[in-house]
Amino acid sequence: MECQLLKPQHIGLILLIFISSFTLTPAQSELYKNFEKHVENFTKYVNDIKETIGMEKVQEKLNNLTFADSDHNGNFSIIEELKKIAGNISEKLNRHLDVVRKLKKVVEEQSSSKRDDAKFCCGYSSDNLQSNGDFDSAIDVDDKNACVVVSNNWQNGVPSVSQELIDQMKVNFHNASTDGVIDLKWQYVGTEQGILTVFPATTLINCQDLDPRFRSWYIEVARPRVRNIVIMLDMSHSMKTSTYISETLFSLSMKVIDILFNMLDPRDNIAFVGFNNTVTRGPHCFQKGFVKASNENKQLLKEFLTNIDPRGQSCFQEGFDESFNIFEESSAEMKRGTNILMLITDGRPNEAHDNLTEFYHFVEDRLHKLNQDINSTNHHIKLFPVGLGRNVNRTIIRELGELGRRGGDASDATVQLREVSHMRNWMSVFLKTHDDTDHVISLPYIDEGNLGLICTIGLPVFNKDNVISGVVATDISIDSLFQEIKDLSSGNGSYSFVIDKKGGVFLHYLLPKPNSKTEGPYLVHIRQLECFDEDLFQEIISGLSGSRESLHNHTNCTKSTHSIFAGGANYTWIPIDGMDLILVVKIPTRNYTRVRDLTWSNELTRDLSRDDRQFIYHRLDLNDSLVNCKFYERRATINVTTVHLSKNCFENSHKYLIGNETPESIQLYYDFFNELANADTKEKINKIRKEFATIANEIKDNVIYDVLWTSIVNEAWSVGDGMDALLFGTESGLIRRLPGGKFQKEYDATKRNWYRLAKLNPTKMIFSTPYNDAGGVGRIFTISAAVLRKSPDDPDKKEIHGVLGLDLSLTQFRSKFHEIFPECHHTVEADENQKRQQRTFQTITRERIR
Repeated sequence: MECQLLKPQHIGLILLIFISSFTLTPAQSELYKNFEKHVENFTKYVNDIKETIGMEKVQEKLNNLTFADSDHNGNFSIIEELKKIAGNISEKLNRHLDVVRKLKKVVEEQSSSKRDDAKFCCGYSSDNLQSNGDFDSAIDVDDKNACVVVSNNWQNGVPSVSQELIDQMKVNFHNASTDGVIDLKWQYVGTEQGILTVFPATTLINCQDLDPRFRSWYIEVARPRVRNIVIMLDMSHSMKTSTYISETLFSLSMKVIDILFNMLDPRDNIAFVGFNNTVTRGPHCFQKGFVKASNENKQLLKEFLTNIDPRGQSCFQEGFDESFNIFEESSAEMKRGTNILMLITDGRPNEAHDNLTEFYHFVEDRLHKLNQDINSTNHHIKLFPVGLGRNVNRTIIRELGELGRRGGDASDATVQLREVSHMRNWMSVFLKTHDDTDHVISLPYIDEGNLGLICTIGLPVFNKDNVISGVVATDISIDSLFQEIKDLSSGNGSYSFVIDKKGGVFLHYLLPKPNSKTEGPYLVHIRQLECFDEDLFQEIISGLSGSRESLHNHTNCTKSTHSIFAGGANYTWIPIDGMDLILVVKIPTRNYTRVRDLTWSNELTRDLSRDDRQFIYHRLDLNDSLVNCKFYERRATINVTTVHLSKNCFENSHKYLIGNETPESIQLYYDFFNELANADTKEKINKIRKEFATIANEIKDNVIYDVLWTSIVNEAWSVGDGMDALLFGTESGLIRRLPGGKFQKEYDATKRNWYRLAKLNPTKMIFSTPYNDAGGVGRIFTISAAVLRKSPDDPDKKEIHGVLGLDLSLTQFRSKFHEIFPECHHTVEADENQKRQQRTFQTITRERIR
């Protein structure tokens, strides 16, 4: 069915908007007297555009094609599809994990005596950098070397790097590039001294502020499952003492707490005890003991401390007694976490004037009693005294540290602090122990090296004393890892997401993404985003695959999700083998439809000449023989369209995205599609598909048939004056263009504004807003219209099959507009007004391209 003509009243609205951008003289107001005539002429111009883009021919061709309908109840063997996707994700993750295990082995053994001074990533010589197909085109790397970043408090000169480590990184990188299974990017080694080794080497910006120990991936890998930390802060008068940098000890203590907070996230629990002559548990919710280490609770405590005026004496015993009470009240949390009592003081207790031995016995007895109730020594309470200032009583600080180690912890938990910036160097007590060596997949965050949203898979590294010494890790692009999940769709309203086995959200379209490289990941529980009951949640995290319907109601939904998820849905899930992740698909129960797909028929290429059936792939840079001109400095074909296939055209979109196209590989496309285009029976089609089985199995069937029939535009199209390009994109993901030319690999017509607007308005011609052409034409805009097929659910309804588009030069369109409306010739005043508006508009849209 032909799209409706633009009605005069619609054109009138367009013209009123367009004309309002000009300042008209009184004489030009005569325009309105002839308005109806001009509208008729403009309508004819728009209908001529429909003929230019071949609207009638393309729609007629589509109407004659054969479609097959199939039932689709929202599950469409979804569990089998999920198994396939989960298996692919598991393989990618395990390959990355194998890379990390090899790095861990080299770092922990450190058998090589050959070590070289490292090159710094800041200011790394561009002479050694070059583009690499495994990275974004904007990132140059040196895949023969590693580089290092050091924290601000590193003071030992140029660090050295083991040649064995660099060699292993090279081997990992080469193997990944060769087998093509994983998209290996950066490999890291971060240490507790604040040194970060990066491979391949590259230039990093502002890396002098990049301390690996405070990066989300390091924190995630190094942290134990849960930390319960009581901050015991000396608030006595002596904490007002100024340091040699004219800052009070109490101010330094707040900086120490800041450093601690940077290591914690809402999975951890914190409590506070402030002491002088009396004790306080801090503000509001802190009065009850442990609270989650959320940003809100951290800020609440910091605001409380800014209003503290240190005074009175240091009654250590009262402070310790209240801190032990908090642990005692929270025995359940203690039995499944790392428990730490962090004392921050100048080390001058009031008890020092009496009997310290009695005080030490008190602390030891309370610790012993509390630790008796905990089976594993890994959960015993550790004391971590932090002494501030030049006059700190070192003996008392050391003795308290010794009491904390008698539970079995071997790390040095005593700090005498002169420089707060060095604080992080002594905080391994807050990290994993040697018997906790599970790998960790970090939550998504923005890469420092410009790879976009990534996650990191890593392992902790331990020294010979079984104390954590660092983290080895590698990055995984979120788009690369979860592309198949994003592509998985079973109808309107359905989507996929990934959670961990505690319900933490790893991937969900409602999960906020970090806005900057310094912003950490968001920790959100799935019950905050999805409306399912507790029984269903327990089934999903049970470790078994399954499928069940959930009827959403107000008792299952949080206040924030009521308006988002209305009605019931079917949830299907499967664990990802070897990982702490679960893949889930949600399908609304209303989503029971029929699917319509193209099938083979003689109509696909009937009545087309051999030249019009010709298939030309968009990679003209790999086949110079087909380039017959340049169009605005771009390689182009002028008489025949080129075809680009988006990732959605392929059965394995990830493999397509990370694969390298070569002249040999695209020649297979030419041979396959040109053979198919000239086959006139189903038997010949099947024979060709068998002969080119590799290609035929990689590309989806509906895409193959779309390639064949859309060649009708080769007959219908020709390039005219003022045209930038003619476009035809389909729902299956392919696009044809004339003049033909190269697209970016990631290009997807269905995601562009000109396509989406036509899809939202399927019976109208759509004029896009002007934008700057990426190919150098200047200011252009796109006119687009949808081509429709019958709906499988209702023959009287239509659904989108594709969109035709025409890119026009704004200058050419303006000339045509003035031809239709001769009264609109520019006056000097109008010219100047237009130039001012154009300058403003260009400022706003300078970087905007279609």
